[in-house]
Amino acid sequence: LHVRSRRQRQMCIRDRALLLKSSGEFIGICNLKFEFTFLNDSALKLFSIAPNWKSIKFHDFLFEDNIIEKEITPILIKGKGWIGELNAKTNNKTFPVGCEIIPFQTTQLSKGGFYIILRDITERKLAIKNLVDAKDLAENNMKMRQQFLANMSHEVRTPMNSIIGLSLIHISEPTRLG
Repeated sequence: LHVRSRRQRQMCIRDRALLLKSSGEFIGICNLKFEFTFLNDSALKLFSIAPNWKSIKFHDFLFEDNIIEKEITPILIKGKGWIGELNAKTNNKTFPVGCEIIPFQTTQLSKGGFYIILRDITERKLAIKNLVDAKDLAENNMKMRQQFLANMSHEVRTPMNSIIGLSLIHISEPTRLG
């Protein structure tokens, strides 16, 4: 995107800042040590952080402290991003989050770092659990129905065979009135 005038550049920066600030997702920018230099309003709200925060690390939000070093950092060192699910924690709860970590390179203003986007996926996980439970219940009901029909078929077939057999005997032999 080539912006020609200073005013256009300022408007573009303002629009991007507004987008970051107003997004409903946790958006943070951190340095290579995972120390945040920016958190949007949704991040502050999601983790109940005071607006005048200082010195917060990404690790502070994670339930599994060592996942950064063991799984995520080796991928990020290669210059690749990471997408996955983590368990986040606040003072009073732990909840699942979808996480995207996107590395950015050194610029005049920064020595590089990461954009981190988190989404609370508690409702999605609950919906998936409810769907799996409903599927399991439906499968169980189908098995019970099939079993019932098999039993009923047997229960009807056995006496029916007796009736048909006796009827055939009765038809084949002349009736004796005695």
